Amino acid sequence: MSLATDFIDFLNATSSITTLVGSRIAQGDAEQTFDPPYIAFRRSGRNELMALGGSVDVGDTTFEVFCVGTSIDSAEGVATAMHDVLHARALTWGSRAILGCFVTDQNDDYQILPSGSGSARYMAELFVRVFSRE
Repeated sequence: MSLATDFIDFLNATSSITTLVGSRIAQGDAEQTFDPPYIAFRRSGRNELMALGGSVDVGDTTFEVFCVGTSIDSAEGVATAMHDVLHARALTWGSRAILGCFVTDQNDDYQILPSGSGSARYMAELFVRVFSRE
């Protein structure tokens, strides 16, 4: 399984997250798929930390995680729950060892719905750095 799939499975098994968004968690653009609140994410970087001898010892992956709600308070509520579950933790995602997971930044923004709608979706974006063994 990929790290992204393991991330989704981990979040779907975490009650403090599913209480807020249910199973509305996806990699990539989820705006056309889900009504808020939901979580979408994309990988924005990946490095391999090499051991002596050239073997990959640890993966260093960065995810941009978009916590989307119908108000800034609901978006920030999802972001806070994500921060509490992920920040400064060693975890297990499936059979994968997460050696360290860190929320490094948060931006709050809003996104207007496609044409024909006067409503806005509010978003809190987290930057999550994950150190994992493959």
